[in-house]
Amino acid sequence: MKKHLLKATLAIVGLLMSINVFAAGFTDENGLAYTILETTDGSNAVEVTYTNSKGGSYTGDIVVPATVTNEEVTYNVTHIGSKAFYKCTGMTSIVLPEGLKSIGKEAFYGCNAITEVNIPSTVTYIINYAFYNCKKLEAVVIPDGVEVINTYSFYNCIALKSLTLGAGVREINSSAFKSCEALPSVTIPKSVATIANDAFGSCTSLAEFAVDAENETYCAIDKILYSKDKSTLIMCPTALAGSVTVATGATTIGNGAFSGCKQITSVTVPSTVTTIGEDAFDGCEALTTVNLSEGLQTIGEHAFDNAGITAITVPNSVTSIGDNAFYYCLSLETVKIGSGVATLGVSPFYRCTALKSIEVDGANANFASVDGVLYSKDNKTLLAYPNKKAATYDILDGVTTIGEYAFCYCTDVTAVTMPNTVTELKKESFSNCSALASLNFSTALVSINEKSFYYCEALKEAKLPEGLIFIGNMAFNKATSLTEVVIPNSVTTLDEKAFQNCSALADVTIGTGVTEIGKSAFYGCKKLTHLFVLPKATPSTGTGAFGSVTNASVVLTIPTELVEEYRAISAWKNLINNKPILEVSADADAKAYFATGLETVKDVKHLVADKTSVIVPSGDPLTISAEFSGIYDVKFNDEVITLNENNAYELEAFEEDATFEVIKYVAPEAVVYTATAGTANPYAYGLKSEIVDGKLNATFALNTDATAVTVNVLDAEGNVVATAAGATTKDEQTVAIDLLSLPYATYTWAVEVAGAEKTGIEHFGNYSFWHPRGVEVDNSMESASFGNVYVTEGQYTSNSAYWSGTGGGLGLYAFDAAFNPIKNEATGKYAFTGGWSLYQRAGTANAADFCRVRVAEDGRIFVTRLNDKGDYILYANNFEELAANNKLNSLFTGLTFDASTYKYTNADGAYMGAGNTGFDIKGSGEDLKLLSISSFSNHWSFVYDGASCDEYALGTAATLPVPTQIAGLTGKYTIAPQCTNVSYDDRGGIWYCQYRGAPTNAQPGLVYIDANGVEKYKDLVSRGGGGIRVSPDGKQIAIASSSANPKQITIYNIMWAADGTPNLFPETVITHGIGNVNDIAWDLAGNLYAVSNAGELVRGFALPRTEAFTTKAAAKYAFTIDDPTAIEEIEAENAPVEYYNLQGMKVANPEKGIFIKKQGNKATKVVL
Repeated sequence: MKKHLLKATLAIVGLLMSINVFAAGFTDENGLAYTILETTDGSNAVEVTYTNSKGGSYTGDIVVPATVTNEEVTYNVTHIGSKAFYKCTGMTSIVLPEGLKSIGKEAFYGCNAITEVNIPSTVTYIINYAFYNCKKLEAVVIPDGVEVINTYSFYNCIALKSLTLGAGVREINSSAFKSCEALPSVTIPKSVATIANDAFGSCTSLAEFAVDAENETYCAIDKILYSKDKSTLIMCPTALAGSVTVATGATTIGNGAFSGCKQITSVTVPSTVTTIGEDAFDGCEALTTVNLSEGLQTIGEHAFDNAGITAITVPNSVTSIGDNAFYYCLSLETVKIGSGVATLGVSPFYRCTALKSIEVDGANANFASVDGVLYSKDNKTLLAYPNKKAATYDILDGVTTIGEYAFCYCTDVTAVTMPNTVTELKKESFSNCSALASLNFSTALVSINEKSFYYCEALKEAKLPEGLIFIGNMAFNKATSLTEVVIPNSVTTLDEKAFQNCSALADVTIGTGVTEIGKSAFYGCKKLTHLFVLPKATPSTGTGAFGSVTNASVVLTIPTELVEEYRAISAWKNLINNKPILEVSADADAKAYFATGLETVKDVKHLVADKTSVIVPSGDPLTISAEFSGIYDVKFNDEVITLNENNAYELEAFEEDATFEVIKYVAPEAVVYTATAGTANPYAYGLKSEIVDGKLNATFALNTDATAVTVNVLDAEGNVVATAAGATTKDEQTVAIDLLSLPYATYTWAVEVAGAEKTGIEHFGNYSFWHPRGVEVDNSMESASFGNVYVTEGQYTSNSAYWSGTGGGLGLYAFDAAFNPIKNEATGKYAFTGGWSLYQRAGTANAADFCRVRVAEDGRIFVTRLNDKGDYILYANNFEELAANNKLNSLFTGLTFDASTYKYTNADGAYMGAGNTGFDIKGSGEDLKLLSISSFSNHWSFVYDGASCDEYALGTAATLPVPTQIAGLTGKYTIAPQCTNVSYDDRGGIWYCQYRGAPTNAQPGLVYIDANGVEKYKDLVSRGGGGIRVSPDGKQIAIASSSANPKQITIYNIMWAADGTPNLFPETVITHGIGNVNDIAWDLAGNLYAVSNAGELVRGFALPRTEAFTTKAAAKYAFTIDDPTAIEEIEAENAPVEYYNLQGMKVANPEKGIFIKKQGNKATKVVL
């Protein structure tokens, strides 16, 4: 066989050597593309090639000519090039010319519309994948000149019914005709010397092999392919059904010989057979009976994969059973192993979940059966436990090893008792024991190997013994009920993914002896709240060891002297920089601030609160081990207490509740991310609904693809009373939920969306603008434009590379929640607010000075300007109005503008602001407030004179001739010009941050003033302050460091002291790569949007998010299921007729059934 393969390879090489170089190309009058071949014999030749490398170059009926002329030179068409007709799904037929020599790799790949193809007699080579997936191809004739049919040449030609192999074919290679499901028979010509095992695999209609009598390699017996000497059964046609008897004299059943024969019910193997090859009966689902004879010696790996056998008796002559020999035999109940078996491969009965007993001949010298359980002869190793034997099992005393896969997929087993003699759990010893809830660990245990408890979803407790040294790769991966684990001090190694995706794991203690923590060891342990790290030296820690551990309340306890060393390790740095840390140290001067947590404590692991102390309930004695807790200084009822002689704090039961305060806290540092291309965090938008025939038809779209979508119907208390799954793709969809079983009441609905887990910052969307200055997101779920993103553009350009060039420099742009631009239907452009001249500054040709944009809770859109026309704040009542009128309205039209000072005054001459750089809004309706920073003097030449921060009451008036000034902060600080920003928080306080110059006490970098006008925070940090925005939930603030290098956005956690003083802890730093950021906006789903004036871009950033996000339908889509018998009185005369079903739901078009008919104030039961 190797000689034949060598000859074929050399022949192909020879063909290619006759063509030295691809030269120029051209296209004929019919659109076919050619490449001119430079041949060694000087002949003029071309090959047909593609016009699109991704496929679909040609459509319709194609005729390839024998010759083609270009520039008065005539060429012979000798080759169909690689991918020439690749995925030409619109090509309906193909005619190939005589003279063609070869058909290249993937030449007709995926041409699933052609039904026939003429392969010219001159063709000598058909290269790999040539007709792969031609699903309508019905007939193929291989010319006599073809010697080799290469791999996958006709794979998945599912309509192929007729195959004629030429007289010159010598080799049929792997998968050449695999999955040709309609092929009924194959005749092997005398020339064939090599047929790969799977050449005709999965040909589900193949019922017969016929072989030319003169063939020297093969013959057919009872339609089955054998070697010529009948010693090897090579291939059984997959459609053969019923009982099969292997020919007497055969010695080998070849690899994959019966693979995929799903209709065979029984097989008799004669005594002459000594070997059953690998995968021999793979997938014989109907095979219930196999009669093996004495004389058989070897059963190969995976020999009976997924076979339907119910019982198997292994003859005494068998000496070897391969790995996974009876893999996934779901009906196999009993096994009898003969006396001669000396070698038993790994997991021979893997996933045989119906298995009740394994018996071993008593004379066997290597293996034994104890009450139906397979052990080594010396009873030291448990090798295989039958799943259906019993739900609980006591392992024999004296056993030292639980073998590989011993209990694997024993899904009925709930409890196992392990003797204290066991020292090792081998690979996957208990993996996928999904019901295993109770297991005691041997006190002698030394190693827990790879996947030992993988997917043991019911295992809630793992009390690991001292003396254990090694916990292997994925040992407890996806043990999703495990809540607590203490790694003994004796353990030195936690291998990769050891506790990955233990999603309920909350408390972890890492013992003193651990020197190595593998990659992703605790990845996905999202509920981790307490991590106690006790090693005396920093362990070697792999990448992502604590990846996606994002619970904000996690407390990390580590030795004081090792804190900085841990910070230097990437895997720990991310954890430390995001979470509160309790050092094992004393510092009575440090005040404790905690993120979130419990209000009561019963042991030290719960010593976390949103205050500086926690309440210990009365009557509860408390003993705290300092070594375990890592807390050395604590206060009890305002008195500092210290360790006792037992190195612990002991508090007796007390009569009244007491306070217990930790007084050491280490502030975190931010994790620096470089944003990479990706997708947004998903959420639902565009929610609308209607009730039809007792069903809620909920319509919505997703901003991007998700991993799970659930539509929930909610009662008045917010409880889910009905639910349905939605599609995870971003297209608009409608989900129907049956409401007939719900009681009479009023309901709302919402869409919960989960996305793929993000471990870094991903950016999405990238739109070019000419000097963009503002960005905002409509975060009101009551708004019809919920999720819309708005961007302002400050100057005009005719450059078509920018959006202004296509929109006329119109100033305000809108995107939907999926970050797709919304076209202005009135103009056909991608911008709103009318012509440029409407807002152009007097005396200038290139500036309208649009600056910031904000959206109120009631949907009103506000835009501010740096201008000299007396309309520095513009507005629209909502996006619908803006789109309809293509214009913004002027606010504060009653102000007077002084062109010499560039200031605005009211009728009393009082200063009311100037051209606006930064502003924010808060509230809605009558309570709407606007906060404005003004720092305008001349468009680019700014002076500090007149800079101010002013708050106005806007209310609901469409236009305010004179605004009401609530508070003016003029004179408090000198405000930097142009790019100062301001943001309300959820407490009614004000943050503002400045852009230019080194901060000073007179011109600080960041200031916070509370709702009472009291300054509570000031710093001199030079952040640049190009953009500042408090998150919608008020817990974080994002500040763009526009003057920094690299350009970054820092997100700080805000923690509040009891007196209302904010403390900022940096959590995330985004290196964004878009230049100076002028403005920032959050949406509700964990996405951040930024605009860069200098970088001339707007871009979105998805922050790491693990929780699903819920969008609630607007109030107008709430609905009431009425009691039709409690209808308000209406005049019956001429009243419309309405029908309700017996559950009270209105039915628009009732058909057959019993209904309640309502007309006016009358209701009657009717039968239709």
